[in-house]
Amino acid sequence: MFLNPLLSVDARVKAAGLYPYIYDEGQIDKAKKIVLNELESPALRSVALSKIVAQVTDDEILASKVFKWVQDQKTPKVLRTEALNALKELSFSKFAMFTRRQEFIEALRGI
Repeated sequence: MFLNPLLSVDARVKAAGLYPYIYDEGQIDKAKKIVLNELESPALRSVALSKIVAQVTDDEILASKVFKWVQDQKTPKVLRTEALNALKELSFSKFAMFTRRQEFIEALRGI
């Protein structure tokens, strides 16, 4: 239901609340499209990001956007907060974040 664009944003966000993460590759790709689509609701984008947080370090575009959103005060608050949560979670869980350590530190200083 979360990935169904015919449903309301509220219904989609509520449906996503039932699951901590998205594991199916096809659904992950669709969720990435939602996260990166600036025309989507910020609430929907932030929920999608929270469900695919493990993929952030494996996707250069997504990782770059997360770092950008954390620092950009024009980013809607709900998306900016979720981007910060993603970085916080990844900083302790992924060795791949070590390679982005400098970018991570700069992002935190920018806040």
